[in-house]
Amino acid sequence: MRRSMKAVGIGVALALFAGCGGTDGGGESDAERVDGGEVSVALPTTESFDMNSLDPNVGGNKIYAHTISMTMFDQLVSQEPESGEIMPWIAESWEVSDDGLEYTFHLRDDVTFWDGEPLTADDVTFTFERVVDPQYMPESAFAAASMSAFESAEAVDDQTVVVRLKQPQAAFLANLARNFLSIVPKHYIEEVGDDGFAEEPMGSGPFTFVEWQRDKHLTVERNPDYTWGPPFTETAGSAPSVERLTFTYVPEDSTRTAALQSGQVNAIMGVPPLSQESFESNDQFEVVEIQKNGQPGGLTFDTSSPGPAGEVEVRQAISLAIDREALNSAVYDGKHQPAYFLLEESMGDWVNDDARFPDFDPDAAAELLDEAGWQEGPGGVRSKDGVDLSLDATTSTQMQRTMTLIQSQLKDIGIELNVDVVSPAEASAVIQGEGNYELAWGNPIGWTNGMPDLLYSLYHSRFIPPNGTSNETRTNIPEVDSLLESAVQSLDDDQRREDFDQVQSIVGDNVSYLPLLSFNANIAVASGVHGIMPERRGTYVYFHDVWVSENLQKSWPGN
Repeated sequence: MRRSMKAVGIGVALALFAGCGGTDGGGESDAERVDGGEVSVALPTTESFDMNSLDPNVGGNKIYAHTISMTMFDQLVSQEPESGEIMPWIAESWEVSDDGLEYTFHLRDDVTFWDGEPLTADDVTFTFERVVDPQYMPESAFAAASMSAFESAEAVDDQTVVVRLKQPQAAFLANLARNFLSIVPKHYIEEVGDDGFAEEPMGSGPFTFVEWQRDKHLTVERNPDYTWGPPFTETAGSAPSVERLTFTYVPEDSTRTAALQSGQVNAIMGVPPLSQESFESNDQFEVVEIQKNGQPGGLTFDTSSPGPAGEVEVRQAISLAIDREALNSAVYDGKHQPAYFLLEESMGDWVNDDARFPDFDPDAAAELLDEAGWQEGPGGVRSKDGVDLSLDATTSTQMQRTMTLIQSQLKDIGIELNVDVVSPAEASAVIQGEGNYELAWGNPIGWTNGMPDLLYSLYHSRFIPPNGTSNETRTNIPEVDSLLESAVQSLDDDQRREDFDQVQSIVGDNVSYLPLLSFNANIAVASGVHGIMPERRGTYVYFHDVWVSENLQKSWPGN
């Protein structure tokens, strides 16, 4: 039976966020918005330390870098988080040709960059041409994939842009709402260069860049001239309320938790599962569980590997041998959800119910390996033709405990897993590089996107390194390529759904990727911090509406 659950998770999250901070430690209830104060946010992942650019277009694909960039940049259009409706932003209106190949955007005439220069059609064309420029690959890979049908952009006048596509792209407008397609200032980048822009960006967003101390923190301040926020925000038409946002890098779970409890910060992203209950039971804090869209977290295989990971039977056996429930319970205190589909179940009708990965069945896994010729050896490790069934796994530091338990589960069926724990940047270099690897858990929570077109980026052969970075599994199946091309070009939702369903079945049978856990992108805040809003994908957040109650401003040392 098909589900009708589009945006259910996001809708619940929005409802929770609307009430976030309804009471604070000073007894204030249902307070009205006030100006002033600071929100200090502790980021959870060591990827923050590896962030090497503040350029939203070509800065790679780091979750919290994009979260930060959403405070400083604007997009051409916006997407209402709950319904997914495409709404105005920099473009106040647009027309689409009948064949879906030409988009004419009419820009607002009151948008300026922080230096006072107007944002014009030249900046839009410059941004789009820059995103698809091959010289910026692979750092621009995800942005370029979102513009895969792009042919040209023309500035008709200061407020009119015509974008032409080579073929229809159903998700084109939704992609334009993504923060890695933020509009950047042509004049400033031509003045300071790409490297200068990456270090000290210039945007048109609600907060202006102040400073970035690598490995420590990044600070932005309220843009008093900002009056063009997305129409679904409370502050649309006015500047933000909070004076300053500081993003602090605190990768250790216990340290990050202690920082919120002690008042060193008043918000943390990535609530440690073992700490969630203590925050939920304390009225000094609020915890919001956000169910993201996109691809769940899991194992990435190099399907082109010359070793055992290149065998589909081995990958299928691994799929049967991992106990998702045990992973969630032992490592995450049951706070997340086991994942059995290539897409998050919150994506509803886009999820192919028939492409569900099998339940935990180690006996079936062992039988499959037997049939494939991998026989049990005297040391408990299987072998075939004199080669041991030994795999090298790469993982980032924050997934070490998860991979250790997977290592134990695979040992039970005769697979030796050698786990190499590295930084997120090093993990990305391994799985997105030109060489072979075997398997990895790279991105902790999986890739995010509110549309199934994400499958195009992940599994079309055109994005296999070194031509791109998003097809980390090196999936190269002509039928999948053809189905994906049909899906992203079709303007018929029924046809798109049929194509994407087949892709999920084929890629799932191939076990190019093994979904294991659907992670909540939880946020905990001190009571009195209001207005943080999740974006459509559920991983990134808007800070346009954030504000701090008067009591918290008086009591918190940072304010």
